[in-house]
Amino acid sequence: MTKIDMIQSLMEKAATDGDFSGVCLVEEQGNRTYEGAFGFAHKGFKVANALDIRYDVASVTKWVTGVAMLQLVDKGLVTLTDLLWDHVDLGDSPIPKTVTIDHLLTHTSGIADDADEEAGEDYADLFVDSPNYKIRTLEDFLPNFVHKEPVFQPGQAVRYNNVAFVLLGMILEKVTGMNYRDYVVQHVFGPAHMKGSGFFSMDGVHAKVAEHYPTIEDAQGQPQGIKKNIYSYPPIGSPDGGMHTTAGDLCKFMRALYGGRLLSKAMTEKMTRPQVLIRKDEDMAFHYGYGCNFALDPEDRVIWQAKDGMNAGVASMVKHYPDQDVSVVILANEDHNVWRLSREIHKILFEEQL
Repeated sequence: MTKIDMIQSLMEKAATDGDFSGVCLVEEQGNRTYEGAFGFAHKGFKVANALDIRYDVASVTKWVTGVAMLQLVDKGLVTLTDLLWDHVDLGDSPIPKTVTIDHLLTHTSGIADDADEEAGEDYADLFVDSPNYKIRTLEDFLPNFVHKEPVFQPGQAVRYNNVAFVLLGMILEKVTGMNYRDYVVQHVFGPAHMKGSGFFSMDGVHAKVAEHYPTIEDAQGQPQGIKKNIYSYPPIGSPDGGMHTTAGDLCKFMRALYGGRLLSKAMTEKMTRPQVLIRKDEDMAFHYGYGCNFALDPEDRVIWQAKDGMNAGVASMVKHYPDQDVSVVILANEDHNVWRLSREIHKILFEEQL
């Protein structure tokens, strides 16, 4: 059995036994060596998933925001050591005055999140008393976190943070005079030739955009069915998550990044290298970069650069192996363990454990 046959078997089993719904794409040296689509983009009308369907990719958006911010550094509009408060006035917020752009990009700001995922808080709970559809501009996010005390002082620890990227988007809007979404479409999607990508509102009418279906669980956590995710988070994507894209466009993004079409040589080097250690295991060390993640081997060589995304009915994994020039993209429009799938594909491609 070839590697491609093995990946196909893996994905078919995930679709049959694990309710995987979405797409998988493997690209090696710029050539698509595997592509598959499973399940439905719209269950009500039985519209099949396909490689040209646009999926919400949740926090994979942070990788794009990281690139956008380094573009501003290239243009001389900001520096990584600029202070948040130099660009955004947050009134009487307790957010420390010493938070820098670098802190925001690397999850080291210490700012309290709107929903602390690491503490097990549910993002959808934010909208029990305040409708999610009221959050459309970046300023609309502020009431959910700007009053909270910091978790730690800037640079003193590492903790995954969503609202840091909302603040980065606010900085971008201040210094460019452009809406964040418009900037990304023009300056990231455009140069990368990501023609299928955009920010599509849940209450809008858009072609080839998948619906996303979270699992309904009973009190014991057992699945009882699915529902639409329209009440689970803001109705349109923002700098921390929610852009829509295709698997092919994400491969184009990585080719554009590593090909130097999005950033200068110096900023490309920064964007493709780890910045902050998260944890170290026996065989690997995991780091945050600027809106993305890295795994390094014991000799500090980059094994992969990646970003995942998870929200209600959204599961995505985008992984690039720079030494082998291999990209793996898995996008799901139902809750699914795409992390396990990416590890299994790694074993198949490189014949080793991960």
